[in-house]
Amino acid sequence: MTNHTPVKTILILAANPTNTAPLRLEQEIREIDEGLRRANKREQYKLEQKWAVRSRDFYRAILDYQPNIVHFCGHGAGQDGIVLEDDTGKMALVQTNALASMFKLFAQKGVDCVILNACYSEVQAEAISQYVNYVIGMNRAVGDRAALAFAVGFYDAIAAGYTLEESYELGCSQMISFREHETPVFKKKNLIYAPIAQGVIAVEDVIPPNPYQGLSAFGEEDADFFFGQEKFVSNLVEVTYKQPLVVVVGPSGSGKSSVVFAGLIPQLRKEGNWLIESFRSGKEPFVQLAFA
Repeated sequence: MTNHTPVKTILILAANPTNTAPLRLEQEIREIDEGLRRANKREQYKLEQKWAVRSRDFYRAILDYQPNIVHFCGHGAGQDGIVLEDDTGKMALVQTNALASMFKLFAQKGVDCVILNACYSEVQAEAISQYVNYVIGMNRAVGDRAALAFAVGFYDAIAAGYTLEESYELGCSQMISFREHETPVFKKKNLIYAPIAQGVIAVEDVIPPNPYQGLSAFGEEDADFFFGQEKFVSNLVEVTYKQPLVVVVGPSGSGKSSVVFAGLIPQLRKEGNWLIESFRSGKEPFVQLAFA
């Protein structure tokens, strides 16, 4: 390494509140640390850690360490955000829009990659990728051992000089034995380039949000683009007032999630008197229900 090679800081933020399922976070961080120490390019990376992270600890650590890579390990709550701790060690949610707002600033100060090694964190990854070049999240629940295997493979490749996308691919390959290799999702910020007199510059925030979701489901943040189901949503809202249990049934890809998250839930939130929690049943539906 020459004197001109900058040292990149990896900041790990960990949270496992006392009233949530225990995770093997200590082992995950230890394995990452050991992998970095033994790697060929270990002198190019510096690892920092912050445990039992509360909301203010989250941004304070980024302000203090000025990392290039931010790695969160802990619980995710899907549409509702990621799970940090409060002052008593119990769970406290940080909403998706709050995370995206923070990383809009931090991306300008050197944060190049964010890894959310937590269940159902694709929602947050998508929001953060508006501002940060590379973001990794999980599109469903991820097992403890699979999450650890992904992190170890990812950082082993990083410290060996591989690109972020190549490192992501190695991490996914380590999850094949757990049949969870399709759980991590890799997102890249879209940039367009505009010519100027002296060369080329990156222009951000020029293209408005894309209203076409393709095969992806609409979320609450996409409610303004969700149309064509107004009558169905109106009926669904009316039925929700009357019945304690409402089931939306349909074949895969028919739009069940979209009509609930981008249709029903935004209508109910406007009233301000509904408590809305989101969770996926997974292998242990009652545990997930209790957690939510």
